Amino acid sequence: PFTPPDQPSLNWSPFTLDTFPPHPGLISAARWAWEAVHKNPKLLHPYVVTIGAMGAGKSTLAETLVAAAPKTTRYFPEEYQKIKPLSQFYALLAEYVRSQNADILDQLHQVQAQVQGGFAALKFTQMLEAPMLLSAQPVLQDVWSLGDTVYVIAHAQMGIMSQDNLHHYAADVALRHQLLPPHVKYPIIIYPHISFPTLETRIRQVRGRDFEASVPPHYLEHLHQVGSQLAQTLEHLGYPVISVDAENHDFRPENGGLDHARRLWDQIYQLHQEKVLPHLGLG
Repeated sequence: PFTPPDQPSLNWSPFTLDTFPPHPGLISAARWAWEAVHKNPKLLHPYVVTIGAMGAGKSTLAETLVAAAPKTTRYFPEEYQKIKPLSQFYALLAEYVRSQNADILDQLHQVQAQVQGGFAALKFTQMLEAPMLLSAQPVLQDVWSLGDTVYVIAHAQMGIMSQDNLHHYAADVALRHQLLPPHVKYPIIIYPHISFPTLETRIRQVRGRDFEASVPPHYLEHLHQVGSQLAQTLEHLGYPVISVDAENHDFRPENGGLDHARRLWDQIYQLHQEKVLPHLGLG
């Protein structure tokens, strides 16, 4: 049974932000929200999340899904603007690729930990708020916490993330996982599938985020590969994954994206009934 302590005594590593551990009241509220839908499964609405590499179209698709939702849906955006060191990370990454300087790599490791810790903290807060909302409306989160492992895996493989930071991150993820109720551990996952050339074109010409202009192509390609592998792994593990053709479909509302999104909602509700509820013991 899901019974996290009201006053958790956990060893949060220096890798987390100073806003953690979360307030015990939020943890307790998430627990009681699960107990409420466990007693009355009809209350539980779909919990939908996106995963994938940068530039794949996750946010565009998420925003269109919210606009096309059959009922009011709570949307948790990515909110990358809140991660202040993000632009510094990409600048250091470009500088390190050019110089291969060990001092720059040390700085990159430090900033990478701040960025990854910031995203992890933000997503975890959203996942503690989601249970209180799911008894009243669907929730769509861009990006799910496990979706951020695309960057963790890629950064570790490329040496951008130090082994110490990787260890701290894994330990913190395990601790956070203990505090989450079951219905936010098993979401319906939306994965926009796209080729690498199209992804790179979108980042360079469409997204318009200045701090991404200097991102090395091999870095983008590695993220793209890891994102695809993660989607396949999650599906193999039994998560309900909807792979969306973002290569040949434009999901912006002005270009017909709403029709695609409405059909996606039909799939989402079908998976919710046929897979999510039975998996949670609520079907």
